[in-house]
Amino acid sequence: MILRLFFLFLLVYSLIAQGAEPLIRVGMTEGGHEKEHTQVFDETRDALIKKFGKENVSFDLIHVNQLVSKIFSGEVNFFISTTGLSRRLQADGARDLATLTSKRFPDPNLSYGSVFLTRKDSGISSIADMQEKVLVGNRPLGFYGYVVPIGEIARHGYKPKDFFRKKFS
Repeated sequence: MILRLFFLFLLVYSLIAQGAEPLIRVGMTEGGHEKEHTQVFDETRDALIKKFGKENVSFDLIHVNQLVSKIFSGEVNFFISTTGLSRRLQADGARDLATLTSKRFPDPNLSYGSVFLTRKDSGISSIADMQEKVLVGNRPLGFYGYVVPIGEIARHGYKPKDFFRKKFS
């Protein structure tokens, strides 16, 4: 925890030294966090406020769609979110400063996954067999429930946009 805060303080001090506005604007998604992490979030907010003053820190819970919009518009300069959103935004320049683990998920490299579910009598036994079938996902930009499986289809040489006959989410 101390190491994470040190890096954040160092970054903020460098922004102040460059004459940038010293306001620390942190956006955090509302869901997808382990219960034990909420204490870390509260401690981080409190430490930032103690160090930089309440007038220089905003720490807001934001719906994931609004958070992405606020990141791109520059309304937040740090964000706390799920691994999926963080990874998705790396292509746009986001960089991770810290990763939280939990007793339930101690290794962030082995914590989540995706699966294609098919009926036993569907005749589907490979990715190729799913072509021209119907895809049902939980959210169109859900990282583990949609983006990762679609990436697996692309990794097998298919064009995900044209792979399924229909998509529902």
